[in-house]
Amino acid sequence: MRDGRRIDVMLLEKRCCETLPERVCCAGKVNCERPDLPSLMKHFTLLLAASLVFSACDLLPDPGSTPDQTLEDTRWNLTAYGERNGTLGDVDVNPDVGDGPYTVRFLQEGNFSVEDSSGLDGDTGCNSFNANYQVDEETNELSVFNFATTLVSCDNEEEGVLTGGLLGAASYRRDGQSLRIFYPEDESRVLVFSRREEAE
Repeated sequence: MRDGRRIDVMLLEKRCCETLPERVCCAGKVNCERPDLPSLMKHFTLLLAASLVFSACDLLPDPGSTPDQTLEDTRWNLTAYGERNGTLGDVDVNPDVGDGPYTVRFLQEGNFSVEDSSGLDGDTGCNSFNANYQVDEETNELSVFNFATTLVSCDNEEEGVLTGGLLGAASYRRDGQSLRIFYPEDESRVLVFSRREEAE
């Protein structure tokens, strides 16, 4: 009987060494037990979930910053205008006859000495202008004042729309490379701009 048990143990050890890592078999264990797979899977799943959570934290934006709402040091081209909830008209650009491009540049410092304001300037291809502006980046309120422009006579609708829209500005929304300025006080009309990267 003892020889029979010894043979059974030897066969068990041999079978164990064929299926488990060598360090487990060489530990001198007679009982060859596999690791508890459900327990290992549970630990692996927890580690994987934790690493995904920490990875996702890096992708979340900083709740204290709203970089897309900043207007300072940006330049924009007018691309469309019209009723806020209606069809927008495209902007006709023909620099050869003084029609555009219609640009607005928001500066850090004001053009005139006005406390808590910044400056803007722009060009319509026919006239140039400058003004001061104030924004509230939390509410997206925008006001433009101290507007000054050259007075060359131009026959284009877009110039009047751009300057009138800026003077009547009530709010804005920036979405990456797109800017919308809503006017007048009821915000029923909109100027649509695309970001212009080159500096002048």
